[in-house]
Amino acid sequence: MASPRPGDMIGRFKCVRHLGAGTFGTAWLVSSSKSGNPYVIKEMVIKEKGKTENEVNILKRCFHFNIIRYKEFFYGHNEDEDILYMVMEYADGGDLHHYITRWWEEKKGFIPEPQIMNWFIQISLALNYLHREMILHRDLKAHNIFVTADDKILKLGDFGISRTLSHENEFATTGIGTPQYLSPEMCQSRPYNYKSDIWSLGCVLYEMCSLEPAFSGNELGPLVNKIIRGEYKPLPFQFSDHIKDLVKVLLRPIPEKRPSASQILSSPIFIDEVKSYMTYVSSFPSFKKCIALSERKDSSGSLSSADMPQPL
Repeated sequence: MASPRPGDMIGRFKCVRHLGAGTFGTAWLVSSSKSGNPYVIKEMVIKEKGKTENEVNILKRCFHFNIIRYKEFFYGHNEDEDILYMVMEYADGGDLHHYITRWWEEKKGFIPEPQIMNWFIQISLALNYLHREMILHRDLKAHNIFVTADDKILKLGDFGISRTLSHENEFATTGIGTPQYLSPEMCQSRPYNYKSDIWSLGCVLYEMCSLEPAFSGNELGPLVNKIIRGEYKPLPFQFSDHIKDLVKVLLRPIPEKRPSASQILSSPIFIDEVKSYMTYVSSFPSFKKCIALSERKDSSGSLSSADMPQPL
C-alpha cells in the first residue's frame, strides 16, 4: 500500500506527517483544507468490515472531554485495498508513554505526585464514562493516552479492540490486549469485565510514578506469572502512602476486590480534587462543546447529558 507524503491530500485533508502505526492502522497528522485545523486520520485496511468499523461505531458515541473526539469517517481505495479513514481530534503533546520516557531521559527525577493524581483523576473520569456506556476499552495503556501540550489535559484514545457489552453484568471472554497491561483474569483465560480496565489503570498509575512498567519481561510465560501473582517492585520511597495504597488496591489479583471507576471518583480522598479539576476545565470551549453535543443526542442514543461530568 502506497503511503501518503506530506502535502498529499487524503480526502479533503492535507497530509502533514506520519504519526505512527499499530496493529489496527496507521495514523497521520493532517490539516483541514477548509479551516486549516489539525486532525489525526487513522488509516485502516478493510479486511472484515464489521471489525474495521468497530472503533468508529464506539468513538462516535463518546462525547467526553477526556476521550479523543471523533469527527468523521470516509472510505477510499489504495492500490488493491479498500481503506477506511477515521478523522479524530489531535492532541499535540504526544502520548503519555513518550511523555514518561522523555521525563526519564531528561533525568528530571519523578513526576510530581500532584500532577500524577490530577492525571489519574482524568483517566478515571474517562473510564467511568465508558463503563457507564457499557464499553470495555481493553487496551488501556500509556501509549493510548494522549496529552495536550499547553494545559496537560489527557485524552483516552485507540478503541480498536474495545467492545460494547449488552448489559452491565455481562463478561467478555476474548483474550486480547497488550501483555504488560493484561489483568490476571485475562491471563488465565477467564471471563472479565470492567474490572480488567481498572487493573490496567493501576498499571498506568504505577508507570507514571516509577517511570517504568509495573510488569515487564522478555518472555510471556514469566510475565504472565508475575501478573497472576500481582508481583511488582514497590514504588519509590518518595511517594506517599496514599498513592502506594491506591496502586495496591487497583492491582488486586482478584477482580471483585478492585474498585469501580465510579467508586474511585466518589471516594472522600478524591472529591476535592475532582471538584477542582472540573471547575478548571468547565471554562474550556472544548468542554462546553462536549456538553452541548451530548445534550443534542436524541433519546434513542445511549448517551445523555447526565452521563457527562458536569462542572461542580
